Amino acid sequence: LWEDQIFTIEAIAGAQATKVLPAGKLDNLGQNIIVLFNIPVVPMTNLDERDTLPCPLSITPKIDGKCSWTAGNILEFVPSKPLEGATKYHLTVANIPGLLYTLASTLEETIITPTLEVKISSDPFDPKTGILLTTTAPVTAEELTKNFELMSAGKKIEADIHPEVDGNKTESETRFVITAKSPTFLYATRYSLTIKKGLKPKYGTEPLAADFMVTAPSQDFLTYSEVVRKIYDASGALSDTRTYDDPLQYKYIPTRGVYFRETFAEELSLDKNLFTLRTKAGKVVDFDLAYVKQTKWDDKGNNIWEEDNKHMIDVQPKGVLDYATEYNLIINKKANPAIPADIVKVYTTAPKFQILGQKFMNNTETCIYVNTKMNSSNEMYALDYDKIKTVPASTIHDLTLDEKTDYTTNTKTYRCEQKKWQSAYILGTRLEPLKDYTIVLPKNIENIYGDTLDKDTSFAIKTGKIDPKDTYLYSSLTRDTQVIPDTLPLVLNLMSINTDQANIEVCEMDVTGYMHYLRVGSDKNYTPACTRNVAKTVILKNRYWNLTPNKIDVIQDMLGGNTQSPFIFVRGSTGKFNQGSDGYRDDQREFAHMFIRSNLALTLENATNTKILFAPSFDGKTLPNDLIFEAYANKNGTPELELFTPKITWNAVKKYYELQDKENKLALLVAHNDRFFGVLNTSADLVSNYDFKYISGQESSTKDYLYMYSDRPLYKAGDMVFFKGLLRQYNYNGYRISPTKTGKLK
Repeated sequence: LWEDQIFTIEAIAGAQATKVLPAGKLDNLGQNIIVLFNIPVVPMTNLDERDTLPCPLSITPKIDGKCSWTAGNILEFVPSKPLEGATKYHLTVANIPGLLYTLASTLEETIITPTLEVKISSDPFDPKTGILLTTTAPVTAEELTKNFELMSAGKKIEADIHPEVDGNKTESETRFVITAKSPTFLYATRYSLTIKKGLKPKYGTEPLAADFMVTAPSQDFLTYSEVVRKIYDASGALSDTRTYDDPLQYKYIPTRGVYFRETFAEELSLDKNLFTLRTKAGKVVDFDLAYVKQTKWDDKGNNIWEEDNKHMIDVQPKGVLDYATEYNLIINKKANPAIPADIVKVYTTAPKFQILGQKFMNNTETCIYVNTKMNSSNEMYALDYDKIKTVPASTIHDLTLDEKTDYTTNTKTYRCEQKKWQSAYILGTRLEPLKDYTIVLPKNIENIYGDTLDKDTSFAIKTGKIDPKDTYLYSSLTRDTQVIPDTLPLVLNLMSINTDQANIEVCEMDVTGYMHYLRVGSDKNYTPACTRNVAKTVILKNRYWNLTPNKIDVIQDMLGGNTQSPFIFVRGSTGKFNQGSDGYRDDQREFAHMFIRSNLALTLENATNTKILFAPSFDGKTLPNDLIFEAYANKNGTPELELFTPKITWNAVKKYYELQDKENKLALLVAHNDRFFGVLNTSADLVSNYDFKYISGQESSTKDYLYMYSDRPLYKAGDMVFFKGLLRQYNYNGYRISPTKTGKLK
């Protein structure tokens, strides 16, 4: 040899099977069985001999299948069909000839498939077809019959058990039908079914471990019952129907136009001898019978004919039923031999519709008491409130059922004091104070059962004072702060409801007061910092419950025709200021506006490389180049303002100011000289056309229109007015006035 040869030899204790998979309980009946060995025990080199390799696995009960070696130490057994349920399989791995090594020991394991169980699949069952019983493993009908018992009312019922047959006429081994011999199964009857323990599976080894006992009810012969009322329009034609099946919604049934729609499990003839309708006292009511017609459709969805549904019969009483009377609708036992007894449906008709009384709560709410609920769409909002009138006339805006449900606790609360047999509605009114009214409920008001009153019902009430919550005060302006030309009058339209006066306060302030407003003006209990404050009680026109306009000139009526400051804060209230919750302004009874009287249209163009400040006069005729500026920035990121000094220079060529503010600190800028004054707030666009507002986004494809609206009560409908708008146009060559157009405003 040219060099030494080294061989490694490893000794083993002995060949053996180490594990069988699966083991114990097995749910997947289609799973293969795997046997693992500690070393290869068969040769895998010759592919032609793999199918003839020995199989050391044996299974009891025997399972047809094939052994397949996936590796020298892995054996897989593939059953030819799923394992049987309710079976205990014993697996043994033992030494046999043909293995490479003798197995040192025998490995045994057990597989248990799901136990045998029984259940009833149809609940309740149809007496005509019987009880459907299913098993989890195959059994025979004969084995079931030996271990089966059926009882009803303590009596044993003779029955047959036969396999269910599918469409291919194949008998099932796990689904069986139980049919009674004599008598047949009855409707609306409970049967006790017992399958005794020891029931053997057809193929498996493990019997039923315990008695299976279940109650199997049969379905009712009367499968569905409805109470229906016909609704007719003013011409007498049938317009609609209404059902009365929900006992939570309807305590009673109607007396007029009512019929009973009954649905049966089997066809029934129109034989009046099969039905009885009578009162609890025994008074018999005549009736008519009719099948319910149902529309049939062809394959294309076309309505081609109507035919009688002989499972559904309408029982129509003749005439009108009595009020507040208990009625029994009886389907007699002779209607079908499988009915164990008469079927009795009990109904109580509604009492005669009555208004039981009223209780005046306030000028906007009156309780109306009735003995049945009024005609409504969902039992919460009545439909007939527009029929109710008041003398003298006033607005009735709703009629609401007095009932509020808390669905978390399933409890109901009421605002009107009422007894259990009453229903109360809250009549929503708009009545003037300290006045006598008569509320008239006409006789044609309906309740939910289609009944009306015998006659009109009326009652007198005396109203009280207007509740403060029913007073309202608004301003016609929409913005909180406005910069307006100092040549224009400061006119407001006070819009009021139910109040004949308003507290108006006009506060003139300096820049410090304005900055105080910017910082805390929206806080609770805000009090303005004024250099001059004028408070007056303004007398208002009051048309109760109608939004009433009241024009006020702030400068002339409140300040005596002169102003001392360009900052004018105006607020109004029906009572005290800050009367909302927690000291905030009540927007329904208070308003507040800040006016800044100016003659400069300040505009800041905040570009990335420079900041350009345009400062023309409002009329666009003057571009002042000698303005003095006070600039303010937010202090340490808070709303509080502090003075700072950015560099602002006039560009004489392009006729605008250039502002240096790389950190974008500017929050407020005041510009002025001996002729001009203006304010710029970088967080809000304060400049707007005071008389008219432009409505953006409105345009016409056929004609040029300018859509605008006015906040001020300077014009009335039909006035011809003229609007002159100032448009600014900016490009890289600087600032210039764009062309203007004049047109009539309609």
